[in-house]
Parts: sequence; C-alpha cells; structure tokens
Amino acid sequence: FALDYSVDMPLHAIVHPEALQQYRVAFHMLWRLKRVEWSLTTTWKSFLSFAHSHEWKTHQLSSSKLRKLPSLVEVRSIFHRCNLHRAKMMHLVNNFSAFVMFEVLESSWVTLEKSLHQAQSLDQVIDAHDQYLHDILDKALLSPKHETLHMMIQALLQTILRFCSLEETLVADAMALVARQKMLRAAVEESLDVSAATAGARDGIS
Repeated sequence: FALDYSVDMPLHAIVHPEALQQYRVAFHMLWRLKRVEWSLTTTWKSFLSFAHSHEWKTHQLSSSKLRKLPSLVEVRSIFHRCNLHRAKMMHLVNNFSAFVMFEVLESSWVTLEKSLHQAQSLDQVIDAHDQYLHDILDKALLSPKHETLHMMIQALLQTILRFCSLEETLVADAMALVARQKMLRAAVEESLDVSAATAGARDGIS
C-alpha cells in the first residue's frame, strides 16, 4: 500500500521523481508501523473482551460431573504467555515509532526549515529538500547502507503481525470452547434435575 502524488509546476523541480520515491519508502515504513500498532491494540482489546466475559470469569464448577467438562486452565496459561509477549512487542513498536516520529521526522523537519530560511536560490532549496529526505531515510534505517538492519526490522514486524493473527484465532477458539462448556453445563444440569425429580417421584411412590 502506498500513496502517490501528482506534483505540478513549479514544485516538480523540488519534489522530483527521485524525491517522490524516497517519500514512498518513508511512508511505507510509517504505514507499516501504524498497522502493527493497530494490530497489537486490536488483539489486546479482543482478549480483554473475552477475558471479561461471564463464562471466562466464572469457571469454577460445583458438581463432580460438571468438573469433568473441558477446562480453561490450559488456555489461561497460553493467554498469559501471549500477554507477556505482546507487552514486549508493544514496548518495542511504540518506542521505535516514537523514535521515527520525533528523533527522525521532527528533527529533520526543523533542520529543513532552517535551511529553507537560509536558501538564496532555487538550487539551494532543492539541495535542502534532498538533504531532508536523505536524513530521514538514513536515520530511519531505510538507506541502502542499512539494508541488512532494515530487513531484520521488516521481518520482526511481519512476525508481530503473524503473532496477532494467531492470537485472534486463539481467542476465537477459546470463545468456541466457552460456548461448548456452556452448552454441556446446561445439558448436565438438566440431566441432574431430571434425575433428582425421578428420585423424588420414586420416594413418593414407595
């Protein structure tokens, strides 16, 4: 996913095709970071919605027959580990995103503004803008000399997205398990009621 820009005269002299390509590279990184942040937040909200459900909290069963129903203890342990890993992921993504926004974009913009105020010709304006884009790509680890590190970061972000997808599946499976438990609980309780009523009727006859 990328946005495209149509630059008309006379700005095309400053925002030339190479500059547009550099903007696309920077935008792609920003968009990917926001997507990962959104995915982590959405996954966390999905878990909270499930964790606060009545069936999830009231998992203690009284009857000996009801205790034989599938348990959520193992699922709770898995979610606990997921929460620990998600917290580390959110810490990493939030810090890297803040670094890009403030240490890279904001500082580079301040430098560009100073250079534009000092520019005396169109060539100096073009040079200032080109340097601005160069600084962004270099500080954000998007330049060719940081290719290895950039690929590692992209692989890490992809892993986080994969984690979010798997946890969404886990939440859906856990919700299905709770639904099955609820149905089984209702069936067992109905069976117990019928047994109790039958026993009472036999006692009355005898």
